[in-house]
Amino acid sequence: DACQALNFSHQHGIIHRDVKPANIMISKAGAVKVMDFGIARALADAGNPVTQTAAVIGTAQYLSPEQARGVKVDARSDVYSLGCV
Repeated sequence: DACQALNFSHQHGIIHRDVKPANIMISKAGAVKVMDFGIARALADAGNPVTQTAAVIGTAQYLSPEQARGVKVDARSDVYSLGCV
Protein backbone atom coordinates (compact mmCIF):
# COMPACT_ATOMS: atom_id res chain seq x y z
CA ASP A 1 0.00 0.00 0.00
CA ALA A 2 0.97 3.66 -0.02
CA CYS A 3 2.41 3.47 3.50
CA GLN A 4 4.70 0.62 2.52
CA ALA A 5 5.84 2.43 -0.63
CA LEU A 6 6.72 5.58 1.30
CA ASN A 7 8.41 3.54 4.02
CA PHE A 8 10.54 1.86 1.33
CA SER A 9 11.57 5.21 -0.14
CA HIS A 10 12.30 6.63 3.32
CA GLN A 11 14.44 3.59 4.19
CA HIS A 12 16.40 4.32 1.02
CA GLY A 13 16.87 7.98 1.93
CA ILE A 14 14.22 9.57 -0.31
CA ILE A 15 11.44 11.98 0.73
CA HIS A 16 8.61 12.27 -1.83
CA ARG A 17 7.49 15.83 -0.86
CA ASP A 18 4.32 15.81 -3.01
CA VAL A 19 2.08 13.03 -1.70
CA LYS A 20 -1.45 13.70 -2.98
CA PRO A 21 -4.32 11.70 -4.52
CA ALA A 22 -3.10 12.33 -8.07
CA ASN A 23 0.20 10.65 -7.18
CA ILE A 24 -1.33 7.46 -5.79
CA MET A 25 -2.53 4.99 -8.41
CA ILE A 26 -4.13 1.56 -8.22
CA SER A 27 -3.20 -0.98 -10.88
CA LYS A 28 -5.74 -3.30 -12.53
CA ALA A 29 -4.41 -6.02 -10.22
CA GLY A 30 -5.21 -3.81 -7.21
CA ALA A 31 -1.62 -2.88 -6.35
CA VAL A 32 -1.15 0.61 -4.93
CA LYS A 33 1.60 2.64 -6.61
CA VAL A 34 3.05 5.92 -5.40
CA MET A 35 3.92 7.96 -8.49
CA ASP A 36 5.79 11.13 -9.45
CA PHE A 37 8.95 11.34 -7.44
CA GLY A 38 9.84 14.36 -9.60
CA ILE A 39 10.38 16.71 -6.64
CA ALA A 40 11.65 14.03 -4.28
CA ARG A 41 14.78 14.84 -2.34
CA ALA A 42 17.38 12.71 -0.64
CA LEU A 43 17.04 12.79 3.15
CA ALA A 44 20.64 13.98 3.37
CA ASP A 45 19.69 17.01 1.26
CA ALA A 46 16.25 17.61 2.76
CA GLY A 47 17.37 20.68 4.68
CA ASN A 48 16.64 22.73 1.57
CA PRO A 49 12.82 22.80 1.41
CA VAL A 50 12.61 25.25 -1.47
CA THR A 51 13.50 25.21 -5.13
CA GLN A 52 16.30 27.31 -6.56
CA THR A 53 13.74 30.06 -7.20
CA ALA A 54 12.93 30.07 -3.45
CA ALA A 55 9.39 28.76 -3.99
CA VAL A 56 7.98 26.26 -1.49
CA ILE A 57 7.21 23.08 -3.40
CA GLY A 58 4.39 20.60 -3.10
CA THR A 59 0.61 20.78 -3.36
CA ALA A 60 -0.82 23.24 -0.82
CA GLN A 61 -3.74 21.11 0.39
CA TYR A 62 -1.40 18.25 1.36
CA LEU A 63 1.67 20.06 2.70
CA SER A 64 2.87 19.34 6.21
CA PRO A 65 3.06 22.47 8.38
CA GLU A 66 6.87 22.49 8.23
CA GLN A 67 6.83 22.12 4.46
CA ALA A 68 4.34 24.99 4.15
CA ARG A 69 6.58 27.15 6.34
CA GLY A 70 9.57 26.34 4.14
CA VAL A 71 11.62 24.72 6.89
CA LYS A 72 13.43 21.37 6.96
CA VAL A 73 11.29 18.36 6.08
CA ASP A 74 11.83 14.67 6.69
CA ALA A 75 9.91 11.41 6.32
CA ARG A 76 7.27 12.63 8.78
CA SER A 77 6.25 15.28 6.25
CA ASP A 78 5.29 12.55 3.77
CA VAL A 79 3.36 10.72 6.51
CA TYR A 80 1.43 13.91 7.29
CA SER A 81 0.62 14.41 3.60
CA LEU A 82 -0.53 10.81 3.26
CA GLY A 83 -2.81 11.33 6.26
CA CYS A 84 -4.37 14.30 4.43
CA VAL A 85 -5.03 12.06 1.44
